[in-house]
Amino acid sequence: KYYIILALIYFQIVYSYINTPLLNLEKINYQRGIGKGLMHLGNFYTNRNNTDSALYYYNKAKLKFYEINNSRGIVFVNYSIS
Repeated sequence: KYYIILALIYFQIVYSYINTPLLNLEKINYQRGIGKGLMHLGNFYTNRNNTDSALYYYNKAKLKFYEINNSRGIVFVNYSIS
C-alpha cells in the first residue's frame, strides 16, 4: 500500500516540476520552450501509461513546433509517439 502512495506523490511532484516552468514559458512567450514542455508532459503521461493524455500533449507539441518551423522538435515528438 505504501508504494502506491509514494508513487502517486512522486508523479504529482514530477508533474508540477514540468508544468510550472511551462506556465512561466507561456508568460514570456518562448515558443520553443513551450513545445519542449508540452513534449515532456507527453513523456510524463506515457510513463504513466495514459496514452490519451500523452497523445494530446504530443500533438500540441507537434503543432507548436510546426508553428515555429522547428523540424528538430517535430522529429523528437514523432519519435516519442512511435
